[in-house]
Amino acid sequence: MDASASLVELLAQAVERHGDRTALTFDPSDESLTFRQLDQRSDQIAHALRAAGVEPGDRIAVMLRNSPLWPLIWVSALKAGVVTVPLNVFYKPVDARFLIEHAGVSFVVCEPDLLPLARESADGLIEPHRIVIGTDVVEQAMSQRANPLGVDVSPSTLAN
Repeated sequence: MDASASLVELLAQAVERHGDRTALTFDPSDESLTFRQLDQRSDQIAHALRAAGVEPGDRIAVMLRNSPLWPLIWVSALKAGVVTVPLNVFYKPVDARFLIEHAGVSFVVCEPDLLPLARESADGLIEPHRIVIGTDVVEQAMSQRANPLGVDVSPSTLAN
């Protein structure tokens, strides 16, 4: 294993070595993903993010509870060449706004019930159509077949 490999490269290696083994298991749902499923779904979501206007180098805020969606969005963001900015779901609008503004966030992925908080926090900073519900991104992504994006991701291009 290469010590300088990115997470995306490490995932690709894990798919080759352990494709059908469990990569992630989520309590209490017992939902799980194999390395191959994680790789394929994250490719699809990365494409959906790019189709929504997210570009390499952008910063996206992720306002999600602990769920299977969080690591999928995170790995997908890495594959799309973007930086994730985690926003605590318990933040008040002023706190979330501070992070959105000072981190240079240009896109927000959130839970359906957190959409009003995300919109209030990003008001005047991010266009409303760039604040999306995470499950909507996944549904859009799963309706498409996607190949890896081929974005150059290395330690020098990441900020997280």
